[in-house]
Amino acid sequence: LISPPDQKIPRNALVTQFHVLFQYPDRVKGVCLLNEQVVFDDVYDTHHGNIVGIAHDQIKNVYWAFTDYAVFRYKVVDESRHIWRIYLEQGQFELATKHSANQPDALDLILTKQAEKL
Repeated sequence: LISPPDQKIPRNALVTQFHVLFQYPDRVKGVCLLNEQVVFDDVYDTHHGNIVGIAHDQIKNVYWAFTDYAVFRYKVVDESRHIWRIYLEQGQFELATKHSANQPDALDLILTKQAEKL
C-alpha cells in the first residue's frame, strides 16, 4: 500500500478485518487490504483544523477521527458485504462463497463463474 508521490505519508493507520484507515493531516482514507482500492477518502475542511488522531472503540466497533476543533465518527456496518465480489474477481471461489452468506444472487453468480472456469 504505497502512497502516491503527491500524497503525504500517513500519520497513523488502523487496520480492520478487510480495510486499513489512514490518517493524514487533512483527510482519512480507507483502503481495501484485498485489492488496495480506495473505498473512501474523506477530506476535512480547514476550519475544523488538522486531524490530530484516530482511535478505535473495540466494544462498539466505531472509529473516531479528531481534529483541533471537531470529532468525527466512522461506524463499521457489515464490512464484509462486498468482499465476496473481490474474491470472485481474484478467482478465489471458496472464499467468495464463504463471504456471500445470505446473498442468494451473489452465490448464484459465484457458482456460475466457477462452472465457467471448469
